[in-house]
Amino acid sequence: TILSRCVCLHMSPVSDKDGIEVIKSVLSNNKNSKNIIPNDEILFETLHHAGGIIGRALELLSKKSTLSFDLAEQMANAIILNDELSLVRICGAFEKDKELMRQTLSQLSLICRDALAIRENSNILLSGQKDIAINSSKAIDRIKLINIIYCINELISCIDKYINNTLLL
Repeated sequence: TILSRCVCLHMSPVSDKDGIEVIKSVLSNNKNSKNIIPNDEILFETLHHAGGIIGRALELLSKKSTLSFDLAEQMANAIILNDELSLVRICGAFEKDKELMRQTLSQLSLICRDALAIRENSNILLSGQKDIAINSSKAIDRIKLINIIYCINELISCIDKYINNTLLL
């Protein structure tokens, strides 16, 4: 008689688009966050890394999102100052965390993209880090910004191929 009182519910997983929207909504309503919402690509990757579980994705974002934004800004500053030693020190944070590396590189790519947009007198920015994008647009010429974005995409491609992390760094 217990089985007669049970209901079996089959629920399909949340779509990527809906999951990203829920994550954006939660992050924008979070009073403890810096009100910096990662781009859709980072949210998509984080959602997949969390196995489609929105709560787990939010947990990952709360720990790494702020750190990846800070590291991307530090890397951009090191590039602006042509400070290789600082860049190597910053990369030490990626030694055992490929996902943090991916998020930081994606954010750095957006900063460079925004710097290019600013150089072309556009005010449509995607990184959420306007100040460093402005500084980058002033300090780095167009060709170098394009080359940096190309190199970042190559690095992300290497991460996707599960290259040895030590060799990647």
